[in-house]
Amino acid sequence: MCEEYCGYHLLTRMMQSPVPSVRVVPNFYGYYVPVKKTKSLEREQGGKERILWPWEGRSPILLTEDCGWPVHVHKLDVDERKELYSLLTRLHVESYVYNSVQRIRTFDSETEDDELENSSLPRPMTLSKFLIQPGPLAFHPKDRTYQNPTFRIIGFGETELRDVGARPEDVMDMDLYKETATARDMLGFDQCEPI
Repeated sequence: MCEEYCGYHLLTRMMQSPVPSVRVVPNFYGYYVPVKKTKSLEREQGGKERILWPWEGRSPILLTEDCGWPVHVHKLDVDERKELYSLLTRLHVESYVYNSVQRIRTFDSETEDDELENSSLPRPMTLSKFLIQPGPLAFHPKDRTYQNPTFRIIGFGETELRDVGARPEDVMDMDLYKETATARDMLGFDQCEPI
């Protein structure tokens, strides 16, 4: 899920279109914890001496790639929405339930809302933890465009590893089904038709 391959693949039997084999999660560059160098003593109000470290009050840093901005679903074409759906599907194939498929409803104008009322496109919304950036990433940043975007999923605080041998009636599998149904709805795909 953190490696990128050259090629396309079919993820599930519900997907008829091959999708790019891309990285799901951001590049990870390290987890940095502040290091203590010197110590100094400070008297507390009660008269006791307390050791102070230079890094005190600072938290560790998880350094990842800059993944871009939240995705505006209504601005994506069908292939880009399929690629976005495939990222979540790849998590599911690896037995993870993301538990963070959230949407923030946004409207650029009332006119846009009226235009999309009778349209088959997804409603104007932003997926807050699905990010888009200009691509391809192999190019210099000045040469990247949104004509070849790159997508990532972030925010794995609520993600759960489900039991690999779980039965369909298990609670986790129901969560997985609900998450898939929500994602399909948000991306404008019919629940029963293959993508």
